[in-house]
Amino acid sequence: MQTANGEAWDTASVGQSDAVQVQQDAENSRGNLGITSIGGVKKGGAMQDPIKIVSDVVYAGFNSLHGRSNSASTATVSGGGNGWGSVSTGVGDWAGAAMSPTLPAVSDCKGGMCTLWKEPAAAADWITEALGETEVQLCDGCEKSKAVPGVGLNRKLEDEFRDVYSNLNDLVSGTTAINANTLQGVSAGESLVVNRKVIESIQTDPAGALLAQRLASEVAFARTITKAMWARRVLMTGMDNPNITSSGEYAAGAAAKLESLNTEVDMLKQEMEIRTMLASNAASALLTRANNRKINSSSRENVMPESRLDSFGAPK
Repeated sequence: MQTANGEAWDTASVGQSDAVQVQQDAENSRGNLGITSIGGVKKGGAMQDPIKIVSDVVYAGFNSLHGRSNSASTATVSGGGNGWGSVSTGVGDWAGAAMSPTLPAVSDCKGGMCTLWKEPAAAADWITEALGETEVQLCDGCEKSKAVPGVGLNRKLEDEFRDVYSNLNDLVSGTTAINANTLQGVSAGESLVVNRKVIESIQTDPAGALLAQRLASEVAFARTITKAMWARRVLMTGMDNPNITSSGEYAAGAAAKLESLNTEVDMLKQEMEIRTMLASNAASALLTRANNRKINSSSRENVMPESRLDSFGAPK
């Protein structure tokens, strides 16, 4: 509300020299005029869109990271949105410093978040679903605040696992052909690439079902953590936007969401470490037993049976 009060005072003081009257006009209109949000648009006041703490910061961050001067732009990133690994990140920072040799010259997506989130709305959808959203209105008689809780990163991890595991089972069973596009559907970009040899190994391994489940879990974790890192970068960048930093309404809410995201990431990492430790123990035991059975079976096949004849060919 402090920002709204300041903007109301600025508006009331235009063309008015009487300080008392300025004060009175500012108090009468404070909140109803809203505040200046991203893109220079007024929000939160009477007959204005509500301030969306998370979404507005995400839009500002996404657009800034993609070199746009309009922090409220809704435009898509050309060449983006084609899925994990669709654009080689190359070398350098998160966005990719090197142009992929297969990337069309007109494409603005050089890898990173734009391969999944081709527009700020897509980034905002994922981040608000995970972390929640808070809407704020400052006008008289308006509902001051409305919060929608997020589902958390663990739920996002479960969603990723279901998708990857289903796609992986289709490849292993032969229901889906193995090609670049279908392998992309079970990979996590350049951080974890699943190729044809991996699928063929699972198909021929006695413990293939177990290995497929573990692989799907690792890919899902890599995807979720990668998106969480993108979300953190977007939020941190958006919080540096002038219209965000000058607003007390945005600053506190965005900082709380960023802290929540960091906590979620730490909890998810700890949980996955425990899961991996438990799964490794069981999996190692199963694979060791299977390997021992294979070795024992092979040894028995290679042992020559004892001869029942003497050296002259007569029965013993």
